[in-house]
Amino acid sequence: MSGIRPRRILFALAAALLLAASQTTAADAQFRVGGHGTYQTKFIDGTFGAGGRAEIDLAFLRDGLTLAGTYDHFFVDCENCRSFEVGGELLFGPGPLFVGAGAVYRSVEPGDDTPMLESSREWAFSMIAGIRFPQVPVVTPFGEFRQQLGGSVNSQTFSVGVLVGPGSRRQAPRRPGAGIPSATR
Repeated sequence: MSGIRPRRILFALAAALLLAASQTTAADAQFRVGGHGTYQTKFIDGTFGAGGRAEIDLAFLRDGLTLAGTYDHFFVDCENCRSFEVGGELLFGPGPLFVGAGAVYRSVEPGDDTPMLESSREWAFSMIAGIRFPQVPVVTPFGEFRQQLGGSVNSQTFSVGVLVGPGSRRQAPRRPGAGIPSATR
């Protein structure tokens, strides 16, 4: 990955998030935050974890476009080891199904009982597929699969969680007077 700069891609995603926030009013903004449980495989063995997620709809650019930021903390089974991932995702899906791509920064720190394990920090890309269940206007359960590409470890991550915030297709008006026919105002 010598010619590709994943850090620049992640910064571009962050800039798009800031641009989206500045281009929408508070009444139009569709922010969602939530938590999730995670299972990550690395060929045969796997690790459970937990994390958080923030999303913003980029409907002013294209309907169904979403920018997401994720954090995953993994519970590795060695004393004082630490493993986490921070990433950005650009997702597309006007319905409940979505696909996308992202960049992720991985960090693994060895513990006291694993002197042979080296610490590693690296960037990787990920291809994403998932589903949201927007049945309730404020709470949206979701499931997501990420296939990571590049880096030293080829891994797959499964996340299941809940997002809290207005759904992109909610029925309530977004602004005072919105959705009311002009003849009745």
